[in-house]
Amino acid sequence: LESYELDVAARPFDSFIDDLSTWYLRRSRDRLKGDTNEIDRKLAIENLGYVLLELSKALAPFMPFLAERIYKGVTENRDGYKESVHLESWPLGGHIDELTIVTMEETRKVVSLGLEARNKVGIKVRQPLQSVTVKNLKGLKEVYFDLIKDELNVKNFIEDSSLETEVELDTELTLELSLEGDYREMIRVIKDMRKAKYFNPGEMAILRIVLYDDTSKGFMESISEKLKKECSLSEIVLDEVEREDFSEITLSNVRYAYGID
Repeated sequence: LESYELDVAARPFDSFIDDLSTWYLRRSRDRLKGDTNEIDRKLAIENLGYVLLELSKALAPFMPFLAERIYKGVTENRDGYKESVHLESWPLGGHIDELTIVTMEETRKVVSLGLEARNKVGIKVRQPLQSVTVKNLKGLKEVYFDLIKDELNVKNFIEDSSLETEVELDTELTLELSLEGDYREMIRVIKDMRKAKYFNPGEMAILRIVLYDDTSKGFMESISEKLKKECSLSEIVLDEVEREDFSEITLSNVRYAYGID
């Protein structure tokens, strides 16, 4: 900024905001919703608030109105803050944990390669797989293994230096994996229908579903209780005839018709 290289000064915002929204926030959804515990929820909210507050200060010379909106949103009804972000001091730099940054970059690279491998074979992320094998971990610690497994939706993490590619997925689908994938797909379509019918989060709904054979009936019986909890359903009703507002879904070559009230 002092030498008026505004494009160079502004460039880091792009990658930072992308990291914040598409990685950090997405990875923190359960914490922010309170699915872990209340203390962790408060810590996550406070941390996100601090990041947005400091971002608004740094962003102020470049995008003054957006910076003001972010600042007001974070500080509203809270004491000890200025009337405007433009009355704040420029944020001071602090200690940077370079090792964690490099390690997370490597983690995200593995995840990206794993997602590319899924796309090549046409298997959605909602479908669990048995394992991912990585050629070179480059110092990744075990805590990052769980993150990679979660992002790629795999059960096991393996290192193999003899691998021909950087990342390889075990794409063989057992019956157990297929059923777990079907369950996740069912959750997705029900949540989409809830949104389409303007149900609020936590508002109870009734799922109505037509089952065409014993296979579909057995599957629904095995997942009904989990499905109720996951999708805020008070009841799952088996209908004999499809209604006009029913949608259809095919899971493991079995057809279902469903709707919610």
